Amino acid sequence: MYYSLSTWRRKILQLKQRDGQSDYVSPLHSCPNPSSCSGQEFSRKFEGSSHRVYSEVEIAGKPAGRIEMGLFGNTVPKTVAMIVYLIAYGERHWKEGGDFTLGDGRGGESMYGQDFADENFKLKHTGPGFLSMANAGPDTNGSQFFITTVTTGWLDGKHVVFGTVPSGMDVVYKMEAEGRQSGTHKSKVFIADSGEPL
Repeated sequence: MYYSLSTWRRKILQLKQRDGQSDYVSPLHSCPNPSSCSGQEFSRKFEGSSHRVYSEVEIAGKPAGRIEMGLFGNTVPKTVAMIVYLIAYGERHWKEGGDFTLGDGRGGESMYGQDFADENFKLKHTGPGFLSMANAGPDTNGSQFFITTVTTGWLDGKHVVFGTVPSGMDVVYKMEAEGRQSGTHKSKVFIADSGEPL
């Protein structure tokens, strides 16, 4: 299923209105005609700049803390535009990182269509705290991403690194501690809120 940015914008406005958040400012304000803005136009807005976003995490229904993420918009602008749009303006309350369509780790889609191509592999998985796109093979990026907790060099050249966690790795490790080898989790780990810091 493909959503144009105007469809994403309309869906998000509906969510904001439903939730009583009338102070919503569209990320598409720089486009002369928002209904015709393409993912490419939105991506250009982030070219050559860096962004910070955050996620507030709950574990077993209790606040676990905030993860702050710094994004490398000057190196992978299209990927960063997708992540900023998802985190700051997209669906809330994920069950899996970026899987807002199914909520079980099998779904998700990008603002560019179902999948988008690997932007580049300039950045490497050189330690804990790197954000990288999850995929099912070359050029199959959607909206799912992961955070490394160790050096994962075997992922270099296969997954696009787009950011780092300058603050909140303690929360990431709490989330990791809830996982099991089987892929299930001990307690529900939930992204309660996310956005761009003011």
